[in-house]
Amino acid sequence: MDKGQEQNLSNEKPIIYTLGYQGRSLDTLRGIIIEYGITVLVDVRSKPYSRMREFSRFSLAKSLKPICRYLWLGNLLGGLETIEKAKWSEGIETLVKMAHVNRENILIMCMERDYMKCHRLKIVSELNKYKIHHINL
Repeated sequence: MDKGQEQNLSNEKPIIYTLGYQGRSLDTLRGIIIEYGITVLVDVRSKPYSRMREFSRFSLAKSLKPICRYLWLGNLLGGLETIEKAKWSEGIETLVKMAHVNRENILIMCMERDYMKCHRLKIVSELNKYKIHHINL
């Protein structure tokens, strides 16, 4: 049993992990996904492209396919202030359902390493209202 499964079994509150890939390699990300038993990586970048090509949307999805599902929700939960409230709510509801109903081990990913300086802080603050615990990796 991996760390993520152990933590979800020992705590009724679902756990959602967050991570910024800044300064990390794809191999490091893959290792974290395996270690924590992540079933879906949720990419919340508004523009899911990177100078590090392996972290661009389609390359990342392809390379993660053998170990977890890739889901881009940057159109709903991206850091741009132009995202409509209804879309934001839809994105939050999607994560809540994935955590509470589907019991998925979720990793929310963006580029910024420090979630306190990233819009992931806003996302996890909202998820806390739904009794979802957050761990930053």
